[in-house]
Amino acid sequence: MESLDIDRPQELVSQAQAAIGPEYQVTADIDLLNAEEDEERGGRTDDDARAADITQALTSDDIAAIIAVRGGASTGFHPGTGSPTGCPSSFL
Repeated sequence: MESLDIDRPQELVSQAQAAIGPEYQVTADIDLLNAEEDEERGGRTDDDARAADITQALTSDDIAAIIAVRGGASTGFHPGTGSPTGCPSSFL
């Protein structure tokens, strides 16, 4: 998010929502977006959570698109105004 000059994960979500308009809803798992990196231990410590989130998004019929932000955070898009049942929170 730093390379996008964004300070908070919610700001990233808001900017993505503004860019795509009301036809789709942007959702995000704020904890995944907030994960800190530990360079001494090889990077992030939430690999299992990220893998589960992506796997669920890839298998969900409610997901219209997935966006990856360089540096780790993922956000996706799905149609509608509410988060569909079974939709991972870091994806729309």
